[in-house]
Amino acid sequence: MSNCPKCRDIPHIGLTCEIYKKKKEEEKAAKDKADEDEFIEAAKKFGYKTCPHCKSMCERISGCNFIKCYSKICAGNNNFCMLCEKAITDAQHCSHYKAQGPYGKICNALDGTPE
Repeated sequence: MSNCPKCRDIPHIGLTCEIYKKKKEEEKAAKDKADEDEFIEAAKKFGYKTCPHCKSMCERISGCNFIKCYSKICAGNNNFCMLCEKAITDAQHCSHYKAQGPYGKICNALDGTPE
């Protein structure tokens, strides 16, 4: 098996070790991003939503659509709407759901009602 004598990776003729390593890292990052996007889309088909603040996945089994995120990043300090996945404040707990209230199936962002 042949290797680059300097970095001991596979031969990368025409590229310096540094450029090859950077290109390899960029390709890995792009693949990881594509895999993550695919996972998120699959999870959304099952009703999971992502927090707009930290991108953690969550699901609502019951209760209202006003979600307080308790991920390690948000630690209960950030809220969002389970229906439209937009960040909302504590003060918008009811006002973001003018048409049907926080237990309904529509929010202001979905029906076009101004906040």
